[in-house]
Amino acid sequence: MQRVCHITGQRDEAAHMLRFVAAPDGRYVVDLADKLPDPAVYVLAQHAIVAQLGGADLAKQVGAQLRQRVLAQLGLARKAGKLVLGFTKTEAALAKGQVALLLAAHDGAAHGKKALAGKARAKDVAICSVFGRDELGMALGRANVIHAGAIDAAWAARLQEQALQAEHYDADADRRDE
Repeated sequence: MQRVCHITGQRDEAAHMLRFVAAPDGRYVVDLADKLPDPAVYVLAQHAIVAQLGGADLAKQVGAQLRQRVLAQLGLARKAGKLVLGFTKTEAALAKGQVALLLAAHDGAAHGKKALAGKARAKDVAICSVFGRDELGMALGRANVIHAGAIDAAWAARLQEQALQAEHYDADADRRDE
């Protein structure tokens, strides 16, 4: 389904938009769960555009909420038994063709990341390196998580979509800071 950006007037897929609802005080609140009552406005999921809608503080809060949403989903996936954690278990699951999405901490050791990334690419498995080991560890209830694998295709697709949205939003913010 396509939506029109309230700020730019550009049409795009709903997955590339963020939904906002006006609070009683007139400030905008992001509605990531799509559950707040209408009327709502949609804007492209870009830091600069959200800042135009509600200022720099709102744009920063939305970025944090996008990241937190993915991390919460990771925690749920772990509790549901849809993730394997650690280099050895992830490597074994990759070899068996069970991994649908490889999660690799961006601040992990280069050798381990390279080894698993090569195996993932050979099996045509998507790789997500949006989060650091501390973030992954907090989300997954363990210290120092560097590697994990989503072993359920539906969970992997949801995690990948949300992580890409957070990554693109953060990348837009990073470009603005340069």
